[in-house]
Amino acid sequence: MKKIFILVAALFLAFTGYPQPCLPDGITFTTQAQIDNFHVTYPGCNQIGGNVLIQGGNSITNLSGLNGLISIGKNLVINENMALSGLTGLNTLTHIGEGLIITGNNSLNSLNGLDNLVSIGGSLSISGDLSLTNIMALSKMTTIGGYLIIEYNNLLSNLTGLYNVNTIGGTLEIIDNDMLTSLTGLGNLTSIGGSILVWQNLSLVSLDGLKGLNTIGGEFSIENNYALSGILGLANLTSIGGSLSVTDNKVLANLAGLGNIDEGSISKLYIYNNNNLSECDVESVCNYLSSSDGYTEIHDNATGCNSRSEVEVACQSVDIPDNTYDNLFSIFPNPSTGNITIRSHGAGLISIMNLSGQTLVYRQINGPETQIDITGIPRGVYIVQFTNQKVVVIHKLFKI
Repeated sequence: MKKIFILVAALFLAFTGYPQPCLPDGITFTTQAQIDNFHVTYPGCNQIGGNVLIQGGNSITNLSGLNGLISIGKNLVINENMALSGLTGLNTLTHIGEGLIITGNNSLNSLNGLDNLVSIGGSLSISGDLSLTNIMALSKMTTIGGYLIIEYNNLLSNLTGLYNVNTIGGTLEIIDNDMLTSLTGLGNLTSIGGSILVWQNLSLVSLDGLKGLNTIGGEFSIENNYALSGILGLANLTSIGGSLSVTDNKVLANLAGLGNIDEGSISKLYIYNNNNLSECDVESVCNYLSSSDGYTEIHDNATGCNSRSEVEVACQSVDIPDNTYDNLFSIFPNPSTGNITIRSHGAGLISIMNLSGQTLVYRQINGPETQIDITGIPRGVYIVQFTNQKVVVIHKLFKI
């Protein structure tokens, strides 16, 4: 009877393989032979308990030998496999308990093979994969528990493939992706537990892909994106948990899109080295400057946003749209190179001020038209204020 029991037990183990999960201490693959022989060496092992490291230099060319793998308890690291062009073989993988790190795989052109991955308990990092053109294979993922890092991927042009992700537990870093033109693919993202760093993406023209984003737990930094022309895609962002930085974005002309952020959620404000940025008087910035003692740096932008005082002057007219009282007061021509005509219905006082609040022209007018010589005023943006007994009307004047 004892021999029969032992025989039955042996047959059971032969058919069932390893108890689940297997390899609690993880496994490292450094050669193609190890990949190809995985199911021979570890029969029935399809839920690995520990870390999986795939790091084969020029040796590993494919991952087909891992077909059937369902889950990894800790991290999956695919690092510096110079001859690996795809991830086919991981098609049955649905869950990673901690992080997924894909870095320095110079021939990897897509993530095909991760098509059934649903969740990552920790972080996702895709970095330095110089041939990677798309991440469409990640389209079934809904949650990233830790950070999301997309950086130094020279040929990646968009983030389509992440459109089902609605929350990121940690920081979002999008850094130095030379061909990235948009953040399309993040449209369903509503909250980020950590910070957002959008740095040095030389072809990025807009942040429209973040249109669903409401809250950020940490700082928000937009830096060195030389083609970024607008940030209107941030209009639904209402709260951040740290500093707000807009620096070294050479063609960005205004901050429209940041106006709905609660100024109380901003700890520090940095706006500098944006060569074309002339309009910073959005509601969130104006309210922050008027109500907060937080640290502020505003300098080396275009006229209108070249100092804190310039922005504060511009903020004085935020609540009075330029065209509200055109029937009382208007300027012609505007922009102007010299003389201007003030057209008004009735008498009043005209003040022309620079954006630091200094009055350059002060004139009583009686209507309907008054000529004013501004040839001696330097080129730039000015505030023209019309005052009578009932109203104060503010327009902007552009001297070219």
